[in-house]
Amino acid sequence: MFERRQFPRFALFGVFACLVVAGCDDDEPVAFTKTEAMTVANAVVGVSTAPAVGKVMASSDDSHEFEVDCSEGGKAKISVTVKEDGTTHTITGVTEFIDCAEEMDDVIITLNGDVNSKTTLSFTVSDGKSDIDIDGTVAGEVDWEDDDGGEGTCELDLEIDADFDITHRPWAVEQSGGMKGTVCGISVDDENVDWRHWFRQGLS
Repeated sequence: MFERRQFPRFALFGVFACLVVAGCDDDEPVAFTKTEAMTVANAVVGVSTAPAVGKVMASSDDSHEFEVDCSEGGKAKISVTVKEDGTTHTITGVTEFIDCAEEMDDVIITLNGDVNSKTTLSFTVSDGKSDIDIDGTVAGEVDWEDDDGGEGTCELDLEIDADFDITHRPWAVEQSGGMKGTVCGISVDDENVDWRHWFRQGLS
């Protein structure tokens, strides 16, 4: 026959106080996940790179300052200089994220902060089509906040290797390639990103 043991009253009171008064909240920060790292990488690279590519296609100016709207609210201010050498263009710039909210796999991340980018574009035009080979880097530090209350600051260091294939009549854009690197120390590698909506904002 089992012996029935008494639960100490002070321990019971402590559990009750934790649940009712304090809520047992350790105030631990929400972990930064791989999905969030991918969301940050996709947004930072896409916003800081693709609109500038559009500007270079739409204008022969050697510098541009403009804004783009982020998909879930907020904006980004982009400032770039362009150096042309035949069919190759080198774009150097700074992108400032201002409450820029982006979504990926049902995760929304809001970004603030500045990143630096350097991108080399190689153009090939033939038979009514333009092929743009994009190689570059994006690095900097951004403050992030997710819709679950998580927040923090991330250093990022990313490489770009992508292509835009543009048909002029009828006008259409296809994209291949993507980016890889680290965000908050988490390795990211995505060859299936889609930055075409940011590219189109640069064309306007």
